[in-house]
Amino acid sequence: MFVRKTVLGNSFFTLTDGWAAIGPVLLWPIWGVALGAATLAYYYRRRGRCRHCGLGRTITGGN
Repeated sequence: MFVRKTVLGNSFFTLTDGWAAIGPVLLWPIWGVALGAATLAYYYRRRGRCRHCGLGRTITGGN
C-alpha cells in the first residue's frame, strides 16, 4: 500500500487508511535501533581482554 501511494503521488498516508498494513512499517526504525544496540552489547560481552591496557574479561579454559 505504501508503494502504491508513493507511485501515485500521495507523499503521506493517514493511519485510518489501512492502518493494519501500515502500522508494522512504523515499527521498523525502532526495531533497527534495538537490533543495533543488541549487536553492540553482544560484541562488548564477547570480546576478550584489551591488548593495550589489559582491561576487560579474562577468558579461562574451564567452565
